[in-house]
Amino acid sequence: MFRKTLRDLSKNYEREINFEVIGGELQVDIALMDRLREPFIHILRNAIAHGIEPPEEREASGKAREGKIVLEAERSGDSLVLKITDDGRGMNGAAITEYLKQKRSMSDEDISRMSEEAFYSTILNLDFSSAGRTDEMAGRGVGMNVVVQAIEYLNGSMSIRSRASQGTQFVIKLPLSLSLVYAVTFRLDRFTLSIPTTHVEGIKGVATTAGEEMDAPDRLRKLLRIEGNRGRASHVIELKYPGSLEAPKETLQFAVDAIMGNRPLMVMPVGELLAKTQLFAGVGIMENGEISVLLDTEKMLPRLTQLDEK
Repeated sequence: MFRKTLRDLSKNYEREINFEVIGGELQVDIALMDRLREPFIHILRNAIAHGIEPPEEREASGKAREGKIVLEAERSGDSLVLKITDDGRGMNGAAITEYLKQKRSMSDEDISRMSEEAFYSTILNLDFSSAGRTDEMAGRGVGMNVVVQAIEYLNGSMSIRSRASQGTQFVIKLPLSLSLVYAVTFRLDRFTLSIPTTHVEGIKGVATTAGEEMDAPDRLRKLLRIEGNRGRASHVIELKYPGSLEAPKETLQFAVDAIMGNRPLMVMPVGELLAKTQLFAGVGIMENGEISVLLDTEKMLPRLTQLDEK
């Protein structure tokens, strides 16, 4: 997956790299690996550009000319643990210490009480690369906050271990499988809701003019018992009816206040309280961290039909 990228990066940065993979036979959700591609490339680029020393510098310090990067994958319970290890120069602890003092107003005593993981995870802070010491910290903090956000979006975590002149290791822990779905996300009053894209037959705009009464089906608002002022609808969503069941076409439509788009959502189970309503399939986390409740279309449709029968 990354060998060609490593070869290209090694050539661009004039490094000699031996890349080793351990646990490559492990079966992993393809959707999970697709989402990891960019974070991994960023970590590998930093390892080659700023972690692994040039061949001459390595020889002068008693190291082999060829640097080494190891990607190790292992299963731990229901989690996938990935380790990216290089034998380069390691993190610059002095630069991290200076950042903690200047930007976080921490004393030497405060810093000494930090765990190793907490100390090196400092480079994941959004403002770390703006500390003015990018060269001294070997560039390892630049953009790393974006990497950790991508991993947290996958419901994972990342920790960092490092030793001066010995190397750095990134440890990423993720769920073995990823429930990622594309969904049409929309707003209804103050709520952000979604429906799997595969369940949507079509979306049409509601043509209105100033002062004109909005004549669009308000079924979903009634079903979810959303009170308050009813705004002017912007679109009508038409759903597919599952299986061989048939229903009048008009019962498959409902109005929404705004369409936010077709978004990838990482879906997690709903809590016990929401599950009892039998309306929600999960809680979706969008790439920007916002939350959207995913509607259970199959359970919702019969109840939309019943509203029209009353």
